[in-house]
Amino acid sequence: MNIEKEREAQMENLKVHTRTQAETREVVELFFELDSYWDAPLGRDYLGADFVYATNKKLTLGYDYHTFDASKNKEITLEQLRNPVAEKKKKKENELTLQQAKLAWANGEKLQIDSGGGFYDLTGDYCLFAFDHPSNKFRLKPKTITLNGIEIPAIGTDYEQGEVIWILNSLEPKEYSPLLLDVSDELPTYWWSTEEEIKQVVAALRSAFFHA
Repeated sequence: MNIEKEREAQMENLKVHTRTQAETREVVELFFELDSYWDAPLGRDYLGADFVYATNKKLTLGYDYHTFDASKNKEITLEQLRNPVAEKKKKKENELTLQQAKLAWANGEKLQIDSGGGFYDLTGDYCLFAFDHPSNKFRLKPKTITLNGIEIPAIGTDYEQGEVIWILNSLEPKEYSPLLLDVSDELPTYWWSTEEEIKQVVAALRSAFFHA
């Protein structure tokens, strides 16, 4: 199972405890971004709803803590829900239309293709037929840098306020963590746009350290 498929599986059955009506609305909108939908085609009254459930992508609201506590859905925070939505938007922004992909390929750009199982480099004879399938997705190959002979994603650029970024953090068990900056915060020198990228960076650093 690739990283994207694994993340989708983890997103299926979740629950979030909200503390204001505004938070409840935001949580619902974030779940919508992840392709969730109402369990029944009815209008929803957010007033008084302190809990949001996403079960097999079906959304329901809750009003009772005991029910929330007993639910087997995995509990996550609002901040944790923002992260995959930000990643999804970032990936969507990087995708090319068919015409853009053809032009980029003609100009010698390195492309990646997703025909249903995740993005991989577009190389070899398959290039001749890749553009004939309208369901294929294309993107420019992410820029990389080399560390100890290992290619890793290049540090982030074009930061936008409100974007969740990922940084190295030796105090965390995974050795990285998400970061949401306030307007007054200084942008770190080294940061990456997605969790998938920071995972590759950590893996490369571990490899470099243990094989030095």
